[in-house]
Amino acid sequence: MLTKPTAGGLTRARVAFVLTVGFIVLLSSAIWLYWTVQGATNYQRDVRLAQSARDSVFRALLDQETSMRGFTSTRQIVFLMPYGRSQERMDGAFADLSLQLNRLGEPQLLHLVDEEIALHKQWHEVVAAPLLAAPRRPDATHLQYVGRSLIDRFRDEDSRLDNGITQAAAAADAAVNVARSEEHTS
Repeated sequence: MLTKPTAGGLTRARVAFVLTVGFIVLLSSAIWLYWTVQGATNYQRDVRLAQSARDSVFRALLDQETSMRGFTSTRQIVFLMPYGRSQERMDGAFADLSLQLNRLGEPQLLHLVDEEIALHKQWHEVVAAPLLAAPRRPDATHLQYVGRSLIDRFRDEDSRLDNGITQAAAAADAAVNVARSEEHTS
């Protein structure tokens, strides 16, 4: 007797159907919310990895520049140790930064990495290599001023990159918070 009316005038089959549909809608909402939060959480992780990679590139360049200034001023090889270590890891650091930014899907940020790579290459070719070859050269002070200018430009690009990553992080944080608030209100 599935068609026997209930007190509210609904048949048992209709009640079962309504409950089943309600359960399916509730379960679907829960699954959607879970994957939304999971995706936003993964994006947050990728943002943090990109921030760490950006920081590694920036620190390596500063180590190189500081090391080169120390060597040029004192002509003591010991000052080149940080330069050598940093130079060895620069290509890998730029590659890691590009990889992490690719995960974020932010093409304008990849353009900034390309700018940083070009500035680093220019600094190395125009300033570091000539000073390594001849630290007492007559134009050593001028080269250091050129180097300072290139490093300042690198800092500007790095600041733009950091701002872009920070904005991506804020967007990811907001998405997680929205999804979590929807999860709690469901």
